[in-house]
Amino acid sequence: MQAITSIFAPPAADILKESGRTLPHVVIAPSLQGREAALAKQSLPGETLLLVTDETLFPICGERIMQRLGEAYRVMPLVLPPLPRPDMEHVARIRGHAFDAIAAVGSGTVNDLCKYAAFLAHKPYLAFPTAPSMNGYASANASLVENGVRHSAPAATPAAILCDLQMLARAPARLIRAGLGDSLARPTAQADWLLSHLLRETPYDSRPFLLLEPYEASLFSASEALGRGDAEAVETLMKVLLLSGFGMTLAGGSYPASQGEHMIVHHYLTLAEERLDKTREVLHGEAVGVATLTMARIQEKLVKTLPPALSERIRSVMLPASLLHSVLSRAGAPATPAALGWDEALYAHAVETAHATRDRFTFLNLYSSASRTSQALT
Repeated sequence: MQAITSIFAPPAADILKESGRTLPHVVIAPSLQGREAALAKQSLPGETLLLVTDETLFPICGERIMQRLGEAYRVMPLVLPPLPRPDMEHVARIRGHAFDAIAAVGSGTVNDLCKYAAFLAHKPYLAFPTAPSMNGYASANASLVENGVRHSAPAATPAAILCDLQMLARAPARLIRAGLGDSLARPTAQADWLLSHLLRETPYDSRPFLLLEPYEASLFSASEALGRGDAEAVETLMKVLLLSGFGMTLAGGSYPASQGEHMIVHHYLTLAEERLDKTREVLHGEAVGVATLTMARIQEKLVKTLPPALSERIRSVMLPASLLHSVLSRAGAPATPAALGWDEALYAHAVETAHATRDRFTFLNLYSSASRTSQALT
């Protein structure tokens, strides 16, 4: 099993080594075929393994991984419907089995369900990512839907994350672009978190962002190659996604990766569901990419209204909205609400009111105040 320090470049490797945290074992290899059982056995004890995947992935890779893991475990497959919702019903299905550990073969939803079920059962799990589509593989929280509302809940971190680059590079292009969209939120999330720290004296930790420094610029400059499924670009994306997840673990929450842009997305989806709007299925990272552009434009406008010292410090962590737009466009990813099939008027309303949906102070609070002031003066 590879050590963290042999996978990630400094300063990321040094920060992880010095964090004092128990972090997952990570393997990033051109191929894992034939090594699955041996690698799993290094991290997962016990004899009975519950393998969770969905109907789309089972014939593509889940069945093969199940057979390989069968060399070391008694494997029970649990095959969920395609695109399962990350809800309590599916968590209950997982917990309804007796197992020593869980193997998650899938991307966002499958891993969120497994890590939460493992957390509740006090059992270990490992992840076989099938797409570089989100930053939650290494985090200690899960995105779940409960009573129709999406929220973040404490969850288990995987004992190991086993990444097969051949499989990741062959993932559908939309999933790869979604991972890029999720990664795009770093500058807007950091600016929001820093704003809260400077104006409200809330805690702030720069380590999650230092983790990403060796890779972010390379990833953004390679977005066109990423859109083609280039293996080197996909490896860079996967490292960024894993490090983003580790950063959330270091920060003790989703603060470094989820601020105003995520609030906009979650609020829009809640409003659309209340109106029973039927839009095409939108991937989380696609929506985050679009909302990140919105937040970047809001931040560029409102950072000018802050005192010079505060403005200068926040500007130092921001990236221009035009650059972020270029990154998405070169990858062929959606860059506007209309490209997602979203109602633009409802989206504008979500942007203006999302600040009230979460106990985090962001540039959305300043934006709402500025909008109310403007309306009062007209």
